[in-house]
Amino acid sequence: MSRIRPRLFSAKLLCLLLLLPSCSSHPPKKQRFRLTLPLFPTTLNPQLATDITTSSLLYPLYSSLFTFDGEGKIVPDIVEEYSWPTPRRLRLRIKEGLTFRNGLPLNGETVLANLRYFSDQKGNFPYASEFGFLESLSAKGQEVTLHLKHPHAPLLSLLTFKILLPSELGKERGRVVGTRGSVLFAHEGRSSLLLEVQGKTVAVSVEKDPLAAYLRLKRGESDAVFGHRFEEGLPLEEAGIESVGYSLSSLYYLAFNLRSPPLNSLPLREYLAASLSPGPFFALLKGHGFYSPFSLLQKDYRLPLPPSSRRPLSSRVPTLELLLNSESPLRSRYALLIQDLLSKRGIRVRILPIEYPAYLDRLKRGAFQLALGAFVFDADPHQGDLWGSEGGMNYSGLSLPEVDRLIERGREETDPSRRREIYLRLSSLVMAAKPLVFLPTPQQVLYRRKGLRTPVPELVASNSSALMSLGEWGLPPLPTSDR
Repeated sequence: MSRIRPRLFSAKLLCLLLLLPSCSSHPPKKQRFRLTLPLFPTTLNPQLATDITTSSLLYPLYSSLFTFDGEGKIVPDIVEEYSWPTPRRLRLRIKEGLTFRNGLPLNGETVLANLRYFSDQKGNFPYASEFGFLESLSAKGQEVTLHLKHPHAPLLSLLTFKILLPSELGKERGRVVGTRGSVLFAHEGRSSLLLEVQGKTVAVSVEKDPLAAYLRLKRGESDAVFGHRFEEGLPLEEAGIESVGYSLSSLYYLAFNLRSPPLNSLPLREYLAASLSPGPFFALLKGHGFYSPFSLLQKDYRLPLPPSSRRPLSSRVPTLELLLNSESPLRSRYALLIQDLLSKRGIRVRILPIEYPAYLDRLKRGAFQLALGAFVFDADPHQGDLWGSEGGMNYSGLSLPEVDRLIERGREETDPSRRREIYLRLSSLVMAAKPLVFLPTPQQVLYRRKGLRTPVPELVASNSSALMSLGEWGLPPLPTSDR
């Protein structure tokens, strides 16, 4: 998407950006609000989004074949009906009359182009390794047919990706035109965006410092803050601020790079895991967190964490480098806590905070020793992208033939009880190999001005967020200066 310089903002262009039909002295009033985030989106393509802030902001603009409801169940979105003529063939019928915000149709051909993009393994799609099951695709009118190489149990879950204009597939910036909204303006240098979401105008700005974000909200310069966690003790009610807490189906973790010494040593990984008890992390979270090796949505697939070895190390360990993205104050506090806990066990840690794009690049290249991160899960237990040797999010470099075999079996097995046995076995192997340490995961919080209506479910599934209801938000009266 090309940048627009501030000097080009004539009165005429401003009218266009704010979606006003005219520049008369009495234009029709539109709901608009101001949203503050901790970082600028790493991409303007929702299919390439890998961080929660970016996906949370972009996902409300787009439609999917299927989506997740408030309980994490998979339900149709733009699919009117679907059927399985055979275990290897899925037939979808797309709703009539769907269009993108620029008027171009969303039909069977559009869906076909998106599916072909994934099946051809083009671009940098983070879940590309999960789409190798497609044998062929076809479309006729609103009907799309997927022919599979073999039965694929997680298929509907994988079809929750966001549908893009065919001309925008694979682009990092693009035109950002969805079915429910669009990006009207993006000024990366100033870290600002202007969105249109279901008739509402959303001005998005970036504030990395949580205290500064709090002050914006307090002064009425922002209507909502997402992605930050305010310090305990800051007055909220007196400042006219409300908080909405919810659980995201995610897991915090400390990843080990298994590709090279010293983290290729299982005894060392077990020693590090045993040194990071959850108690201090829960104390840091003031009790507002959860601790489980699997998603909150995958209750039938959880296992208790196995005991970790506390055997003394046989040799001295060099100083380890801990990688994290600098935009997250909470992860910075986690890093300091990890550094302190490991120092008490004789392990020195050097913390390396870097900006998210560089952080993600190093994860993908395996250029780290320790790394703080988070997984976001859905209700289906497939985990090939996390643990498979070719998995796009297998940053630790775990490579176990038996794990790969079980991943394939789990994909092809449609019987729920047998599938559960497969994934429990897979999970046991993964946890025994210790590619990472699961850490207590904080609840997410949305802060808002009093009076702002923001419907948020208590549990938010993987392709959703507190911002998915942007089109349903209602605003309090704006200050006189903003009218």
